[in-house]
Amino acid sequence: NVVLLIGSSTSGDIGIIKTDTSGNEIWTRYHGGTETEWGRSIVGTIDGGYAIIGHTESFGSGSRDIYLLKLDSDGYEEWHQTYGDIGVDYGGDLLELPNGNFVICGYTQQQGTGDYLGWLIKTDNSGSILWDRTFETGGHNVFRSLVQTSDGGYAIIGESHIPSTGPAR
Repeated sequence: NVVLLIGSSTSGDIGIIKTDTSGNEIWTRYHGGTETEWGRSIVGTIDGGYAIIGHTESFGSGSRDIYLLKLDSDGYEEWHQTYGDIGVDYGGDLLELPNGNFVICGYTQQQGTGDYLGWLIKTDNSGSILWDRTFETGGHNVFRSLVQTSDGGYAIIGESHIPSTGPAR
């Protein structure tokens, strides 16, 4: 079976479509609140369900917060968590570890400067934060995707927008 993630539907919710191997629709589900949600990445989970990372304007404490949504095998919500503060926070990608914990990458707006910091978050299997780290290089740092490395660490890819300090050499 194939599951497709729709970034944001016309209703402002995250849409998920599950198809069979020939592309025939099995079910479609929408998840979100009264404002807009965006889905960025989806993974199948070890319990046969799905986990989605994105960001939300409906839940959390800021104008946009990272949004982790856990679904059962039929696409119904089991739980969700948000991460962020009063600034703008975006979810980019996630992976599930063999013990059911999650690792999330994205970015958070630094208070005072408005710059974005790359953000790496590790949660338990219910989305509660175990640890988190931010990364900066003096500009905007946007984490888009991650993988677990053979030594148990993480490789993260994204963009770094560093202000120019003069002509290139």
